[in-house]
Amino acid sequence: MVKLAIELSEAESQLSKLVQEVGDGMEIVITRNGEPIARIVPVLPTTQDRVPGSAKGLFTVPEDFDAPLEDFREYM
Repeated sequence: MVKLAIELSEAESQLSKLVQEVGDGMEIVITRNGEPIARIVPVLPTTQDRVPGSAKGLFTVPEDFDAPLEDFREYM
């Protein structure tokens, strides 16, 4: 991802152009007096919708899940 740093005063007058560049995959760093203050990055596309229950059976809760941990016995 290509980065471009631009002063806030310049960015205000070039917002449409900067948004287009971000849409093309560029990352923009906004600076004030040479110090970075904000970053504009492209929105990443979502891969796919999540399906409730799709991980069913991949994890089972152990019998001793809520048992005290050995490391904390002295505090109990």
